[in-house]
Amino acid sequence: MHCLGHPVDMDGLLDVCQRFGIPLVEDAAESLGSYYRERHTGRFGLVSAISFNGNKIVTTGGGGTITTDDEQLADRAKHLTTTGKVPHAWEFYHDSVTAELSHTESQRHWLGVAQLEVLDDIVEAKRQLADRYRETFLS
Repeated sequence: MHCLGHPVDMDGLLDVCQRFGIPLVEDAAESLGSYYRERHTGRFGLVSAISFNGNKIVTTGGGGTITTDDEQLADRAKHLTTTGKVPHAWEFYHDSVTAELSHTESQRHWLGVAQLEVLDDIVEAKRQLADRYRETFLS
């Protein structure tokens, strides 16, 4: 988990994961806008989880998202986060227990998208606030 915008030692973590054959699941909720070795956090693992809870950089009041470059994993996640319906012309067979988006969750989606459009401004404001805290409490 990257904490308060500070990425973990990804080199060390990736080394351990590779040595023991463990897939890396990256928690990037508190590091949107952060980089590790000139690469966005949330881009190192097989999958990354990002929470949009009220205390995160981008918030929709709840929910979250995952990111991955693995097409099979992405398809499975999309299947599970929608209705779990098996594609068919007329049958309605659901192979998984899932939750459908409600109108409120749809609105949350667009709230998150709007914040992502100004993510650089949000991150800069948080950095300025961190600088003010540092100046106030460490001087």
